Amino acid sequence: MPRTAQTTDATPVRAPKGGGWLKVLVVVLVVAGLLAGAAFWALHKLGTFSIFQTTGCTATASAGSMTLDLEQAKYAIPVGANAAVYLLRLQADQWLVVVLFGSALYGVYSIGAVALALAGIIRSTVTSVVFPEMSKAQAEGDLAKVLSLNSRSNVAVALFAFPVIAYLFAAASPIIRLIYTDVYAGAIPVLRLNLVAFIIAVVEMSTVMLVLRQGPYLLYTSVVALPAGLIASYAGSQVWGMPGAVAGLIVGNLVAISVLYARVSHLVALPVRTLQDWRAITRIGGAATIAGLAAYVTLLLLPPALSHFPSILISGAVFCGAYLPSLAGLGQWDLMADVLALPSDFLRQLRTRSGRIVK
Repeated sequence: MPRTAQTTDATPVRAPKGGGWLKVLVVVLVVAGLLAGAAFWALHKLGTFSIFQTTGCTATASAGSMTLDLEQAKYAIPVGANAAVYLLRLQADQWLVVVLFGSALYGVYSIGAVALALAGIIRSTVTSVVFPEMSKAQAEGDLAKVLSLNSRSNVAVALFAFPVIAYLFAAASPIIRLIYTDVYAGAIPVLRLNLVAFIIAVVEMSTVMLVLRQGPYLLYTSVVALPAGLIASYAGSQVWGMPGAVAGLIVGNLVAISVLYARVSHLVALPVRTLQDWRAITRIGGAATIAGLAAYVTLLLLPPALSHFPSILISGAVFCGAYLPSLAGLGQWDLMADVLALPSDFLRQLRTRSGRIVK
């Protein structure tokens, strides 16, 4: 199938003008109802747990055990409620699209939201590895190690997530058109905007908040970010059409991450600039951007008659060929060698073997 020119991405679909606020109110009421249901369920479980502790276990459970269990419940319930609100926030813009644009265009929009699954896979994998170590460090009173582990995990996520984001952003058009055909080309700007939202979430601070037992504040942050995201989604959909609904996810992530960084900075009495290795993260992002631009320009230069699959292969090869040298050129070779477990003299060995091949 011939490759469509990169400049022919779908024209944004505008939301209907009439009854827009009424429809948004319906979405808000539905979300509020779901939140109320989740809160009722949590309180019901807590009440049942308390009754069980004070009646069924009186003869066998000590007061110390009861106190410990109640303390665990006090920690777990806000964390669970925060997870529920967070999932609602991730879906809120999609519900708004259904209300404003209908189910047919929602199908297009949901295809552009596949980046959320990718974000979850990368982040959850790293968190599963580092969180037990962070909990152990907190139990030992080593707060510096907790912050160091969080910083290193964010750098590791950036090292792999930024190039994926950059390439998907550059090659969104041929990828969407190859997998879903040209009919779903309207998902291209949605995918790109979801990738922007993912960039904000790369430098997370929620694991530190959990280790510091700040579950209630996490819940507060999510509750604040949810309506902010809904308002931004509605405003974006009115200004930029269907793709503009992703503005809610971007604004929600930005609000949440800003509040969390301010909170952690206050708790540990350290400025925000010291909480992450911003220099390394910025340079990784710069290398990914350079490689992404190289891939995008390659796609522009390829003949339109070339089908999508070879276009993706060629631009992917150009991206990979640009990313690693860009990392090394921006002074991140040691980081890359450490993550990939390369020997310290890898470059010397590579030059030696390359010279032998040339001869």
